[in-house]
Amino acid sequence: MSKKYKVAIAAAGTAGHINPGLAIAKQILKQRNDTEIIFIGTDRGLENELVPNAGLRLRKIEAYGFSITPTPENIRRQYINFFVSKKMAEKVLKEENVDIVIGTGGYITSAVGRAAIALNIPLFMHESNAYPGLAIRSLNKKATKILLGFEKSKEFFKYKDNVEYVGNPINLKRVNVDKKKILESLGLVENKKTILVFGGSQGAKKINDAIVPLIKKGYFNEFQLIFATGKNNYDGIINEIGDISKFKNIKILPYIYNMEEIINSCDIAITRAGAMTVSEILEVAIPTIFIPLPSQKANRQIDNAKTLENIGGAKIIKNEDLTADSLEEMLNYILKDNERLNIMKNNILNRHFENNSLEKIYENIEKYFNK
Repeated sequence: MSKKYKVAIAAAGTAGHINPGLAIAKQILKQRNDTEIIFIGTDRGLENELVPNAGLRLRKIEAYGFSITPTPENIRRQYINFFVSKKMAEKVLKEENVDIVIGTGGYITSAVGRAAIALNIPLFMHESNAYPGLAIRSLNKKATKILLGFEKSKEFFKYKDNVEYVGNPINLKRVNVDKKKILESLGLVENKKTILVFGGSQGAKKINDAIVPLIKKGYFNEFQLIFATGKNNYDGIINEIGDISKFKNIKILPYIYNMEEIINSCDIAITRAGAMTVSEILEVAIPTIFIPLPSQKANRQIDNAKTLENIGGAKIIKNEDLTADSLEEMLNYILKDNERLNIMKNNILNRHFENNSLEKIYENIEKYFNK
């Protein structure tokens, strides 16, 4: 009888860290359904919602994001990160008798990764961003394998032998859809260029603030708009716009649940540039205007966005430069030139490769199930 293995996945904070971990967990269970998988997170992040909803068990430790600002609270948190969090992670790994540890980024990765190394447990790290985070870079030398979502990320690692590009595990695919049926279900039509705006599961206030004035001035009379505001922003935006029936060709939603159908029915997207979002944009081959979220630690989102801008499939408006006027100017530049829009789409299609990242990730892990 073969051994029943236990895998711990360290993922905390945002969906951009947690969803790749969930996708990897699903792939492992698909290949070895007798594997026991636990997640290690904190009591604050989205893991508290997403992991239980996926039917998986969550163990919690104390960990915080890294900050260079030397306030008493930040100094306390860094002490916890370097000493307390590692000890708590070691305790969980021992109690659970974990065989393999997988980290998918975020502030918890460093503590759990260092604990795995101290206990001689094989450690796999997946970095979804084009610019790798400090937690993963700091474990470069001692990790069993570091798996990358973007090929260019390899240049940021000093030790290359244990680093491999595999791509990002994504939820969306480029598929043929009944565009007419999907758009009509939203009160829209097939023969107008359709703009999709979304800012992630929580929305993006900066993007919302640029879109609302364009709605109110009737900009989308010529085109049409699907606008996902984020659940917490929806009521405020509807109140700000007023009588929504006065404005043609728009559909405002708090959240899009059938994103694969919707995004494959649109002509252009406006969004942030999280690693998963950029990978999915590449997969569905939709021209995009990225508004990267600024970061004090590293411009991760702008690096992600540049991977598409560099092949001619996207345009970037910096967060600080985003206004209703700058967005309208960029939309006109792309949408009022059919050839430019088609070239952007074809630039992505011509560089598109089949995304089989989950298979590649599992191939790297599989050999350690048999040791």
